Amino acid sequence: MKCDLPNKIFPKLFPPIRFTEPILRPSGILTWEGRNIHSNFVVKNEEKILIYYNGPRIRWGGIGVAYSLNGRLFVKYRDNPILKPDKNEEALWKCCVLKMGSKDYRMWYGVFKKGKGYVNYAYSSDGLMWSKYASNPILTPGNAGAFDEEGVYTFRVMYDRSTDKFIGVYGSKYGLIGLAISMDGITWRKFDENPILKPISNTWEEGEIFPMYITKFNDTYVLFYEGNEKFGSLNWKIGIAYSLDLKNWKRDPRNPIFSPCIGNFDEKSVSDPTPIIAQDRIYLYYGAFDKLNKGSVGLVLIPLEKEITDYFMSTYGIWNNIEVKEDTYSIGIVCPLYKKVINLKSKMPGNLKVEVKFKGDERYKIFDIIPVKETCEYTLPSNVYAFRISYDRTAKISALCRYVATHISGIEPDDIKQNK
Repeated sequence: MKCDLPNKIFPKLFPPIRFTEPILRPSGILTWEGRNIHSNFVVKNEEKILIYYNGPRIRWGGIGVAYSLNGRLFVKYRDNPILKPDKNEEALWKCCVLKMGSKDYRMWYGVFKKGKGYVNYAYSSDGLMWSKYASNPILTPGNAGAFDEEGVYTFRVMYDRSTDKFIGVYGSKYGLIGLAISMDGITWRKFDENPILKPISNTWEEGEIFPMYITKFNDTYVLFYEGNEKFGSLNWKIGIAYSLDLKNWKRDPRNPIFSPCIGNFDEKSVSDPTPIIAQDRIYLYYGAFDKLNKGSVGLVLIPLEKEITDYFMSTYGIWNNIEVKEDTYSIGIVCPLYKKVINLKSKMPGNLKVEVKFKGDERYKIFDIIPVKETCEYTLPSNVYAFRISYDRTAKISALCRYVATHISGIEPDDIKQNK
């Protein structure tokens, strides 16, 4: 195993730029979602980004979907849940979806039977209306003494065009990761030398690990996974591992690349990562739990370049040529170790108010008020932990932000991490 795989795939991983609000929330206690949504998986097609997610793991729970044209504003499908447990399924669990063609969507989803985890299969022509495979389950617990004898969980699949095979990775009840291979996505052969990944003692992933997303860059397989420090804990963090042969894996030395944020909606846990990887950044969709165990879906940007102007993120975090009511705050953006350059344009003269948090602050404080005739550029230093803005006139405003990294590692500063 070459030792330079992390630098080969992601030479630089800069600290995450995150938001103070999720992009998808539960609909409420009286709906099928209950008080939390979780176990999200993201699929990008030519027109939309789809988020598949779970409601509560109970008999009437199921799998729902939400869609977006821009990857930040999502609408839930009116006929959710799109998949419900049947008489042979005690509950539905985490799903994985691949789009294989214009009218070919395939889903692998977890089910529970007598307390053990199995994997079932479903198919769809549009990603919304699904048919369950008649001969489910397609992956079952191992024999007595096997690492997965108590069940198979969190099945994640990729199609490897270079080998014309489906690659599956999955977790066990005790937090070990196994490998399976298939020619058609339905009939699977488990790797004889499973497990391929185990937790590491005295680290952030000592308790248990589960695979969440697998992909391939040229000749290198890349696995995004979640781990925790104590078995059974919900304090998940996210890491990356690399392999040339699917058998031998090297962790990224910068792990965990993403952790819970104190005081945020993801204060307790970050999990279920699905990346959309661009040339200069990773858009990472993830599951989040706050201190009250309320689940939602978040979006974080992990830059791969030192300096970026992110129109995608800024239109979500700030304003994209929209009418903004006077004294309305933008969403807060958490971005320590970046110099922030705000560019604002308004046809209505007024005053831009900038509020910030420094390390240890619980509330925002007024940092500056800047008069604006038509345009302005304002720079915040890298020691500002988080910021938000408002404008004292109702006006049509465009506001973008350029982020310049002052820290070359993907490791976040201690003041936003928990219990490393």
